[in-house]
Amino acid sequence: MSETRRGPVDSGGSKPGPRRWTAGGIPAALREVGLIVLGILIAFSLDAAWDARQVRRAEHDVLRSLQDEMEYNLRELDTGDSLRSAGLEAGRALFALTGPDVAPRPWADIESLLLRMAEGILTYDPRTGTINAIVGGGRLDLISNESLRSALASWQEQLRDVREEEDRSIEYVLEQFWPYWEGRVVFPADGSQWGGAFDEAISGEILRDVTFAKHVAQQMHRLRLTLDDAADLRALILDILGLVRGELADT
Repeated sequence: MSETRRGPVDSGGSKPGPRRWTAGGIPAALREVGLIVLGILIAFSLDAAWDARQVRRAEHDVLRSLQDEMEYNLRELDTGDSLRSAGLEAGRALFALTGPDVAPRPWADIESLLLRMAEGILTYDPRTGTINAIVGGGRLDLISNESLRSALASWQEQLRDVREEEDRSIEYVLEQFWPYWEGRVVFPADGSQWGGAFDEAISGEILRDVTFAKHVAQQMHRLRLTLDDAADLRALILDILGLVRGELADT
């Protein structure tokens, strides 16, 4: 009788099923987990890239608006400075006419210089919608450039300095220089030029009046201070514009 050859019997019961391996030697289950994790990372990366593009687009829109606003503000400031400078020159010319030994002058000459000085007493009215939304609205985080954020943060203080000096000039005129003319000038009821009734003798008295000369000198001082503050603001505007244009050129 032939003997049937048998292999060894597993004492523990049934044999375990064959293990599944990939070609690279990684279990299929681990490969599936890896693919899932990789898909999640890619999704997060795409979301982050999308968010970054949205933030950059929002910053770009803000920078464009800020550029338009600052260019307008620079033009307005330059116009105001021209009037202030002309007023200061008129004040110098008028002050040169004062003194104890001056010759009588036609009132029209004095009036013209006074009006030019008055034109220099104006208020600067810039556009501030965008910068107020950024700074006052607590949205400086929209600006990625640190130097630009710092420049924008100083805008309100610089503008306040100019406006305070303008207010002082107006206050001086209304409370001191204007009352000086009360009792000296009869203002026509028909709205005609208020100096029309002055003759050269009266004009000479005004030019020799020390108080009048002091008022002219004080108003010149106020115009110089306003011009100095405006120069600081102008430098800030140019700084902001340079930074904004640089950022826009990089986008």
